[in-house]
Amino acid sequence: MHLIRYLTLERDNRFRNGYNALFFTGSASITLGVGILFYSVIDLGWVSTVVSAICFVSSGIGYGAAGYYGWQYYDGRRDLAKIVDAERRASLNGGAGDGRFTAAAELKF
Repeated sequence: MHLIRYLTLERDNRFRNGYNALFFTGSASITLGVGILFYSVIDLGWVSTVVSAICFVSSGIGYGAAGYYGWQYYDGRRDLAKIVDAERRASLNGGAGDGRFTAAAELKF
């Protein structure tokens, strides 16, 4: 039961937070590069200044979003570690014999 829950939450965490953090980091880096390109190399007067300012603001917002999703990803990893710790402390013991099935739960604190 714990393994199914762990795998489901790990997949959801990776898709929702991990890939979003990678996406926003990549897009913010590309936008920053375009902003630097327009600011230092391409000289179109005030158009270059406006485009570079928009790119710098967009890049800052992208890095902020990447930080948020990165934080959520590692927070989710911390929750997943709690599931693994719970799995280590619990075990199921049992056996079958004489037409009967016996089971016992053992918890370690």
